[in-house]
Amino acid sequence: MAENKAKKSRVAINDLAIGHFVELPLGWKDHPFMFNSFKIKTQEQLSIIQALGLSQVDVDWQKSDLKPTPVKQAEATPEPQVKKAPRPLTEEEQQRAISKQLRMDNKRADAAYHHSLLKFREALGKFGLTPEEAQAEIKELIRALCADVYTTPDTKVMHVIQAQPSSDDLFYHSLNVTVLCLVAAKTLSWSETDAQTLCLSAFLHDIGLIKVPTSIRRKTTPLTTSEENFYKMHTTYGVELVKKANCFPQEVIPLIAQHHERLDGTGYPKQYQADQLDEMTQLLSLVDAYDSLCFPHPSQKALSPRSAIALMFKQSETKFNRSMLEVLVKLLGVYPPGSLVELDDKTPALVMSTNPKDAMNPNVLIYEVGKNEASGLVLPLASHQRNISKVISFDDLDELAARYFNSHIRYCLYFSPQVPEKNER
Repeated sequence: MAENKAKKSRVAINDLAIGHFVELPLGWKDHPFMFNSFKIKTQEQLSIIQALGLSQVDVDWQKSDLKPTPVKQAEATPEPQVKKAPRPLTEEEQQRAISKQLRMDNKRADAAYHHSLLKFREALGKFGLTPEEAQAEIKELIRALCADVYTTPDTKVMHVIQAQPSSDDLFYHSLNVTVLCLVAAKTLSWSETDAQTLCLSAFLHDIGLIKVPTSIRRKTTPLTTSEENFYKMHTTYGVELVKKANCFPQEVIPLIAQHHERLDGTGYPKQYQADQLDEMTQLLSLVDAYDSLCFPHPSQKALSPRSAIALMFKQSETKFNRSMLEVLVKLLGVYPPGSLVELDDKTPALVMSTNPKDAMNPNVLIYEVGKNEASGLVLPLASHQRNISKVISFDDLDELAARYFNSHIRYCLYFSPQVPEKNER
């Protein structure tokens, strides 16, 4: 009996099983999966596919764990068995299945983020005594990050990552800035080599803060003029530390020195203007300012991601590169991850991840009475009859809702990491 050796064939939706590598004939926003082509790994994924309203899908047998059903001679064909059709999923079951898939995507990003954060902490811990070892470890981390982003043709989905509260934001801030600089550099069609230089500068841009007294870095009341001047010295200290290490490329030094400069000359330490600041410096200063507005010095009031973007748009006529800011909005969406919003049915929600195909309709965590952040629905607004009506703040929430959304958590950003297709069982 000959076996069907076709690379691909169409399979009835009810004949699909875990292990099939499917190719969905749908647009990106017509299903909740990250890609149109993928291997079915869980019963939840299988249930979602069977609820999409398709009669059949293409299966790539070379990438599947299962083999095509052998073609048998007519005389050997047994009596067909009637397969019981699965019970259609209810709307609530479909929503829960989609929510579980989106949470899985976020967990993958969360794991990749914390891996990078750990490597970054370990490398900077060696900066003082063994700078060459620190440089090698940071370089390898950056190489891996750039390889992930630059080998992916599509715009990366950006996720909100919950970080443990910390009195020192240096690591969170530096990794946030690095990740955003990287995906922006890719969108701007910069070379991977330039992206690596930019990322190295972003990792190190605030290294000089380790020489600023903690009494200034963690002060919760307004800084005095002398304290503010001391704080601003971190750009100079950063350059000194990198030069003393004597193992980092010279290209990073101007970026570390100038990441607080502004196009109109109102920045510091040299009050440089636009014609004195190269593109890398302009992008680094833009991304640094965005994250600093959302999570500023303890003495300052934080802005929501949406409000930070709005303020920067007003300032982009003089202080920031507007075209680069537009790229940042393209990457983060109209409602960036970490934004607290109210839907048109008055339900509060937290933006969990971006939708690169529809900037107005991100994926959100819905507030549900009786549930918590870990069990509430995460839904793609693009495929549900709900819209965002306005941005709100945690001050607008009652105590239960504020606790539901973990109002004291530091939100960080990370992209969806690639999923290896080979040797996955």
